[in-house]
Amino acid sequence: MLSFIFVFNLLHALNVFAIDSDEWKLIFKAATGGNGSVYELFTGPDILNVDNIHAQSLLQPVKEHFKSDIVNQWSELGISEVLVRIHNNGEEVAYFMFDGVGSNKTNWFSLARLKQSSYADLYNSSTNAPINFFSIIGHQKPSRRVYRSFYINSIWKGCSKDIGWLNILDVNSTWGCRTWEAVHLTELPAILYSPLQTGAHYEEVASALLAESMSVSVRFDRSNMTCVRMCSTPVQQDASSYCYKPCDSPSVIDVEQKVEQLKEKLTVDRKSTSMYKRSLRSVYENRTSAKTMGIMGAAIIASVIGLFVFFDCLRWKQNNNQ
Repeated sequence: MLSFIFVFNLLHALNVFAIDSDEWKLIFKAATGGNGSVYELFTGPDILNVDNIHAQSLLQPVKEHFKSDIVNQWSELGISEVLVRIHNNGEEVAYFMFDGVGSNKTNWFSLARLKQSSYADLYNSSTNAPINFFSIIGHQKPSRRVYRSFYINSIWKGCSKDIGWLNILDVNSTWGCRTWEAVHLTELPAILYSPLQTGAHYEEVASALLAESMSVSVRFDRSNMTCVRMCSTPVQQDASSYCYKPCDSPSVIDVEQKVEQLKEKLTVDRKSTSMYKRSLRSVYENRTSAKTMGIMGAAIIASVIGLFVFFDCLRWKQNNNQ
């Protein structure tokens, strides 16, 4: 019984949580007006605000991004589905669901992998609209200083006739279509979406394009995961939980090895302590009495040594005279 309690407490202390394959896990959130590029954060190696529950909120308009380490470990975690949601006033106003099997952190966001959408003309065999952009990298044009990421667009016919569904006008943009993009240059990155049930002529609904946030959540396919030992490197999901590739067999949890690792980390080498190091050092003493005692001690030692040397010299001289 005691060993069971010890194991339970150990696993709790290590923040080991198995992934529930039926639950959507929030792994990324981009906020309008948040600090930094959405595209660079998602595709780069950094994580952000894993210990900030407010930044992870989809109910409040918090202007902070969030990124879990799951994004960086995308190809290793058996992701089966991906859900992109657009939020306004704490509510979901649009969504896109993708097939995540065998995907990496960028190629899942494509028309070929789209499974469902709240837009009737984006995923419907009879009414599919033409598409000229559907990717995370989107339309990046440094020469014009325009950076559109997570870009799903249908038609370019001049700014007044552009039609699309989603566009994050990212930081570093200094140009945009005057009537519906440029007005948001002061709140970059700006998440722009179609507020209709279909793709929108952006200019016609310019006042309703701006969303508060965009989130990315995933589901995991347990059957496609490879069992690994719990002592492997964890993937941080948020401030208090870590994801491991889960296994059905509890034998993969090597508790003894975990205990040994903890012992090794918690054991302090006696010779590395400050107390031990201080014991090897002499302390300088500046008092007159201490100096006097030191001089007397040195004189006594020198006298004793001198006597031995003196008698040795006498004996040597006597031997030479004989």
